[in-house]
Parts: sequence; C-alpha cells; structure tokens
Amino acid sequence: MSVVTDGKVYGVPKDLIFSFPCTCDKGSYKIVEGLKINEFTQKGIDATAKELMSERDAVQSMLK
Repeated sequence: MSVVTDGKVYGVPKDLIFSFPCTCDKGSYKIVEGLKINEFTQKGIDATAKELMSERDAVQSMLK
C-alpha cells in the first residue's frame, strides 16, 4: 500500500509516498514493521527512495 512515510521505517526518508506492507482495520492502516530485509531488497528500497526524492526535487519550483 502506498502511504506517506514518517521517516522511521526501512530507511525511507520522511514525506515520500512509498509502498509498504500494511495491515488495515476499520478504515485505519498500519505499516508492518520489523520485517527482515536482505541486502538486495534494501538496495532496491534505497534506489527507489533516491529516485522519488530526485523527482520531488525536480518539481519543487513548480509547486511554489
């Protein structure tokens, strides 16, 4: 599920919209924390976060 990050989970920086494993209950969601992430997966997470930050930074001037 894609949610706005709080910067506390899996090394993803704050305020990105990022896909995480989540549980949902009665209209609320919670990111599943504590999953074992191997090196290959962490590299993919890091690369995706870097790309999203780059895209965000590229459009910052258009949002003002």
